[in-house]
Amino acid sequence: MWPHSFQSASSRVWSTPELVHLILSYLEPENCDYPEIRLRRSTLARLARVNTLASEVAISILYAHLKDDYGRIPTLVNLLSILGPLGPSEFGGLNFLAPLDSVDWDHFLRYSRCVKTIDLSQLYPLKGENNRLIHGIAPEAFLAMHTSQPHAFHMFPSLRSLCAGSYDRVDHSNCFYDFVFQSRLSELQVEQIDSVSKLLSSVAPSLDTLKTFHFQEKSQNIQLSHCQELLAIIPRLTRLTDLSIPLAFVPTVLPMLSCKKNLRTLQFTHFITDTHDGHCQILFPKEGFLDLEDLSLQDFSPKPHNRLTILSAFQNVCALHIQLDHIQVEDYREYFIKLSFGFPSLEELRIASCLRNRYWLPDSPPAFDMLEPLFTFSAICDFTFDTDIPFSLSDEDVDQIARAWPHLENFSFCKDSLYYASPRLSASGLISFAEHCPDLCTLTLPIDANIEPSHDPTQTRAFNEGFTRLNVGFSPISWPSEFLALCLASLLPDNAQLDFEEDDLREQKKSSRVYHWESMCCRVHSLLDERDAGSSEGSSEGSSEDSDNTGSSGQSSG
Repeated sequence: MWPHSFQSASSRVWSTPELVHLILSYLEPENCDYPEIRLRRSTLARLARVNTLASEVAISILYAHLKDDYGRIPTLVNLLSILGPLGPSEFGGLNFLAPLDSVDWDHFLRYSRCVKTIDLSQLYPLKGENNRLIHGIAPEAFLAMHTSQPHAFHMFPSLRSLCAGSYDRVDHSNCFYDFVFQSRLSELQVEQIDSVSKLLSSVAPSLDTLKTFHFQEKSQNIQLSHCQELLAIIPRLTRLTDLSIPLAFVPTVLPMLSCKKNLRTLQFTHFITDTHDGHCQILFPKEGFLDLEDLSLQDFSPKPHNRLTILSAFQNVCALHIQLDHIQVEDYREYFIKLSFGFPSLEELRIASCLRNRYWLPDSPPAFDMLEPLFTFSAICDFTFDTDIPFSLSDEDVDQIARAWPHLENFSFCKDSLYYASPRLSASGLISFAEHCPDLCTLTLPIDANIEPSHDPTQTRAFNEGFTRLNVGFSPISWPSEFLALCLASLLPDNAQLDFEEDDLREQKKSSRVYHWESMCCRVHSLLDERDAGSSEGSSEGSSEDSDNTGSSGQSSG
């Protein structure tokens, strides 16, 4: 080999592992469009074959993430094909076509040891017996690997994350999960499991490394023994920051969780089909959860406010996500009253009710009294209330909301609600957000386009220059009047968008409402373009006059 001083600059670069890794890291097939992803993958594959200096780095990047994503990044099928050819199995899915007795396991480990994350995506939504497939691979293939692998062989020594979707049931009889749970995981997210006990025992090797732990199970399948098992491992999860568990665990484990240091994100999940235990109480104890920042709570019981108790405020929680069943308006208010004093630092509040009655609700019940208890959250920046119930707000209601929440950046209310009765809000009511919320970026709010605006579009306070989008949801409209277009355009900065919602399942395809809003959006955007063009011409003329004046002054001086 040539002495270092005689090597070219290129050779010196490609012989320095740190520089090689830095260069090839720009080829990671993430966060770009599909053609670019394919180009990067093929480049990495060529480097792995033809450049021995860059080979290991290229393979480590190429096989770091396994996910079935229409060829964007490698899958388990690509990885297992290194062991031997795969073909259709008589029981469904892919299996090895030949025995693995003479396989070069060291060659396979060169690739499998690079795997850091496995995402079992939902591109195999197969039912019946076929839901046992993993990326289309039959359990028999993993069994063949298990029986033929060398003694003490660790399949995925670098694996840190496993995510399984709703179609990918964690079945501990499949040898694939033996391979996975050998690893010291930092993230485990699963939505279907065969056994709570088996899952909790499987995470034993990862208790001191697990940071994110999510799993779901129906309430009727949670037994007292499962609660005791979870209680036993919580103190040993020393690095845990993000936990999501079924709501049925809450009465037993909440006191211990409240003392958990460094717990930043906490979610309690519930199934809409769950049976409801009237004795299940959600009691947040005093002076707990000192590090908690993000809390999510699903509760589909008929009277959720009757079982929620908050004994002291969450001082550091800045994001709260609530999901409820359809309940009475007065029950919403009672629930919100219980929330109102518990979150003094709240900046993001998202509330959703399950979409049940999506087709016909003739009335638009007023929502202001329901929302009023939430006005104590004076620091709110992001507010979302999602439901298919067509709640209504008047111009006066919106004015009080805008005054109560002056720091709003995003506001979304009843985006999915289909209105057969008036939502009561006129276009003029939107001015309150422009007047009192100077940082607003997006606004989603149904209006009644049939109420003629009361403001003068030439004297209107517009949204700030950072405002980007006004969505009027399923707002009713009988005719796209020119005056309404002028009033809406007067509210929007030049580059903002006006849009609306449509749903062919709930209203006639291309209904008159849809046609009228399409016409309205086109007209408003035309007005914005004309205004922008006029502003540009005015700026150009002003610059020319300034130049002429400067030239004249120079000549006079001469």
